[in-house]
Amino acid sequence: MEACINKLKNNKAPGELGIPAEALKALMSEAIEPLTALIQLFWVDRETVFTEWQTAQLKWLFKKGDRKEATNYRGLVLQDA
Repeated sequence: MEACINKLKNNKAPGELGIPAEALKALMSEAIEPLTALIQLFWVDRETVFTEWQTAQLKWLFKKGDRKEATNYRGLVLQDA
């Protein structure tokens, strides 16, 4: 797991879990195993565990053109950190 974490690129958008690579790289080696178990549990049981990881607010941002046209907006998802 540590080898995989060290291969992650810095300053990139976090993945599905929202954890940036820099945060994972800063973990102590003792934290890697519990974190791995936590992520694996998230993958196995998404419905009953970690519902806060699955909820977000969707906001619409105006891009350009006529404000009455839905295609002139884009969605932005806001999640708690």
